Parts: sequence; C-alpha cells; structure tokens
Amino acid sequence: MRKIIILLVCLGVLGGGGFAAYKGYKSYKQKRLLNLARQRLEARDVNYAALCLRSILAANPRHLEANQLMALLREVGGRPDLALENRQRLVELQPDSLTNRLALAKTALAARDYKLATNSLNAVSESGKKTALFHMVAADINTALRQFSNAEAHYLEAVRIEPTNVYAQLNLRILQMTKTDPKAAEAGREALRQLASNPAVRGDSLRQLTRDAIAHTNINDAWNYSAQLLKETNAAFGDRMMHLGILQVMTNAQLPSYLATLKTEASTNSNQAMELGKWLMIYRGSEASLEWANSLAPQVRTNMPIPVLVADSLTALKKWDVLANFLAAPTNATARPWGNDDYLRLAFRTRAFKELGNSTSAKTEWAAAIKATDVGDKRFGYLVRLVEVAGQWQWGPIVDRDTKKIIKIEPEYEDVLWAAINNFPDEKRDEQGMSQVFSRLVAQLELILSQTQRSKLLLKLYSQLSKSNPDNDAAKNNLASVALVLNAMEFKPHQLAQEVYEFNKTNAFYAATYAYSLVMQKKYPQAMEVMSKIKPESLSQPSVSGCYGLVLAGLGKTAEANKYLNVAIAAKDKLLVEEYEIYRQAASGK
Repeated sequence: MRKIIILLVCLGVLGGGGFAAYKGYKSYKQKRLLNLARQRLEARDVNYAALCLRSILAANPRHLEANQLMALLREVGGRPDLALENRQRLVELQPDSLTNRLALAKTALAARDYKLATNSLNAVSESGKKTALFHMVAADINTALRQFSNAEAHYLEAVRIEPTNVYAQLNLRILQMTKTDPKAAEAGREALRQLASNPAVRGDSLRQLTRDAIAHTNINDAWNYSAQLLKETNAAFGDRMMHLGILQVMTNAQLPSYLATLKTEASTNSNQAMELGKWLMIYRGSEASLEWANSLAPQVRTNMPIPVLVADSLTALKKWDVLANFLAAPTNATARPWGNDDYLRLAFRTRAFKELGNSTSAKTEWAAAIKATDVGDKRFGYLVRLVEVAGQWQWGPIVDRDTKKIIKIEPEYEDVLWAAINNFPDEKRDEQGMSQVFSRLVAQLELILSQTQRSKLLLKLYSQLSKSNPDNDAAKNNLASVALVLNAMEFKPHQLAQEVYEFNKTNAFYAATYAYSLVMQKKYPQAMEVMSKIKPESLSQPSVSGCYGLVLAGLGKTAEANKYLNVAIAAKDKLLVEEYEIYRQAASGK
C-alpha cells in the first residue's frame, strides 16, 4: 500500500509539473510567434505575419499585442470589417482606454457600421469627450452621416481645445470648402491656402485644393496646385495620376512625356500598373490598355489586379474567344494568379461563353463562380461583387420606360441574388452598412419575383427571411400574406398573421393580412373590428382596399364592398395574379 501511495504522489507531482511546463511552452511559443510577426511585418511579408498572429490568437484570443497588430494589419489590408473583432476585443481588455474606444469607432466607420461607430463614441468617458481627438472622430462620423453642421461644430471644438492641432484645422477647412454658400466656401479655401504653408499638412492641403479646383473646373488653378504638390516628398502615385488627368483636360504638350514617365514608374508595381491601365482604357481605348498590360514583365502581368485589366480590355473589345482562352484554368495546379478572386475569372469566362452562344458552358462556369466565393468570412462580400459585375454587364432587370415593368433579366443575375441573400452572415445583421446592402439585394429580388408573377418563389424568399431573422416582422407579414393567398397552410399563416398584428396594430398592411386571415376563417365581425382601426387614407393601397372589400362582402354589404374591391382590381399590375383573382371573383359575386 505504501508503495502505491508513493507512486500516486510522484505521479501527482509530475502531472503538476507537466502542466506548468505546458503553460510555459505555450507562453514561449506565443512570444516566438509574436517576434516572428514583428520581423515579417518589418520585411513587409504581411501574409506570414498574419499567419503568426492567427496562431497566437487561436491559442489565446485575449492576447493584447496580437490583437493590436492584427487590427492594424486588417485595416491596412482594406478589411476594417474583419478588424472590428480585434478592436472590440481590445476594448474588452482595456475598457478605460480612450485610444482603444476611439480606434474602434474609426474602424467601425471605415467598415460603414455607423451604429457601432456611434455607440463606441457614446461609451467614451466624460473626460475623454473633452479631448480634441474625440471631437475629430465624432466629426468624421457626422460627416459620413452627412450631418455637416454637427461635424463642423466638432472640428471647431477640437481646434478650440488644441489651437495648434493642424490636422483638426485641415479637416475643418476641407469641410468648409464644401459649403453651398459661395462666400463661406471661399473662406474655407483661403484658410486652406494659408494652411498649405505649414510643412506638416502642406501636401494634404495642396491635394484637397487640387481636387476642389478640378471639381469646380478651375483647371488652371488645379494645374498650379498639382504642380506644387508633386514637388512634395510625400506626393503619391495617385497624385501623379491626378496630374496626368489635368494635363489630359488641358491638352498640354507635356502629356506624352509625362505619360511615358508614369509608365516607367508603374511598370514594376501591379497596383499602379492597374491604375494607369484604367486611365488608358478611358482616354486611349481598350486596345491601349491591353497593349499596356501585355507589355509588363511576367512577374507583374500575372499578379492581381492586372489579369482583371486584361479581362476588362478583352471584354470591351468583344474578343470572346481570346477571353475564354485567357481565362482557362491554369495547367499548373499551384499557379493561382487570381487567388481568392478566382470567382471573377469564372464570371468573365461565363460572359465569354454567353456571348459565344454556349449556354451549357456558361451555366457551368457561373455555378463554379458562385461556388468559388466560398472563401471563409469573405463570401457575402464576394457575392455582392458578383451581383455588381452582373449588373454592369446588363444582366440585371431591364425595365420598359413606359410601363415600368421588367421586360428582360438574365438567369445568372437572379442566381447570384439568391446566393448572396442565402449567405448573409448573421453576425453582420446589426452592422448598418452591411444590413443596408442586404436590404437592397432583398428588395431587388422581391421586385423581380413579384413583377414576373412567381408567387411560389416569393413565398420561398419570405420563408427564408423569416427563418434567418425571426424578429423581422415585415418578412413574417409578407410570408403570412402570400401563404394565405396561395393557401399554403404548411407555413401556419393564420398564426403568423395574428402574431404580427398583435405586435403592431397600427400598421395597415399587418391589419389587412390579419383581417384576410379572419375572412378565410369566416370570422367577418372580428375582421371588421380589425379593419375599422386603420387610418382611412390607408385604403388607397390596393391590397388594403381589396381586403376591406372582402370583409364588407362577407358581411353582405355588396355595393360598398365592390367600391373597395374595384380599387384593388384597377391596380392589377401591383398585385399577384392569385390575389387579383380573389378580388375579381369577390366583385363578381362568386
């Protein structure tokens, strides 16, 4: 027995020591990965740095510096939506940090999540709200929300708190230049000209003055400001492209030589080459942009976004065979020049096959394009991009000018709308910018399905919206309404109609849906009680008027019922076929 006890004690000691050693190893590993991430960032190897940071955060999501670096990495990489996770974690870790709260507000603003940006700002302490930095961030949010008078007030307060803060002065003057009052705008311009003498903001001031002059077609002033800007050490390639545009408008003799200089500069950088390529496409034509892309060295030409420039150029030139061949899958399995944007390659390939009349291949490629958007949490954004591309190619609804009805729509457009709606991430529902995009997609598909009289697909859409967001009363009401009209009792429309009405009895559409539910159950007095509470002006709406007519008809008030039924019947184009038939038959006494 004594030997067994000794053995157990030894095992216990070893077990405890082993756990401590494991914790020590984890800490050592995280430190090593963090050092590696810092080194790779200094070497501008962002992919390897991101890999190191993801490994740290997978083991310890609350690692302070890893969250800080990952947030910066994602923001610089143009993904503020992904950086929000890290910024929110930093606020959790350091709730009293003004820097973290303002950084979260700025990142939310960049991600167009205005609700989160505003809430982050409101959560700042009273002492924090008295800082210039707080007022500058508040002004940025107000500007994004187009609340310009509030934005100006915040900038003025920032300048009052820190009179020497040239960045607050800069933003204030830029805002004042946009005023509709000519005198106030000119005062802002003059103040910005004075500010341009300060080396710290000279480049930014000249850049804004150049843009302002271009916007007001003061081309000589634009050239003058731009020429000064190019002398600054912080002048960027975008500034040189802006100068190229000015020379183009002026038909300046310097244009050919300046263009040649920019071509030399951009030839080693794929992003700059793309920017210049887009300019060439606009001002010199698609042959010129294609020639430019083909002139680049292989290591630049094969890097994104140059393949997109080539595809755009070939599309504009309608060289469909060449485009299809260019976009063929690489024979080398490791070669992925399109990377995560491979869905765009497949989309362009779909376009080529459609134009060539090969509908079978086009259908296959489009299905592959939609599938290729399945890249982690980026899928919804990629699908929205596909919707935009399809719209640019005129695949979306084409509406008759006179009747305002859809006369043509390509199936690919509808397919990608469904895909985007079905893949909207639940965690994005509270982000204002993302939810607005989602709402536009839903409204587009809803319009297409209703105008093309596909009631069963409309029912499917409302069912999916109700399941994905049970708090969406409008979707639940629409589901109940269409299910009642189609007699689709499997969706429990009577129960849904009552639930929505009880939640909001002042909504005329909710009341009409519930009243129709009661009519179907031959509960005419209860239906009349519901309809009697809506505002009289609501009866101008075809569906509401038609429902009221059905209630009156059920109560035997035929003459009065026909008055309202005829209002609905006259608006046939705004009703589903099945709904129209219900009103028509009721008016004819059937």
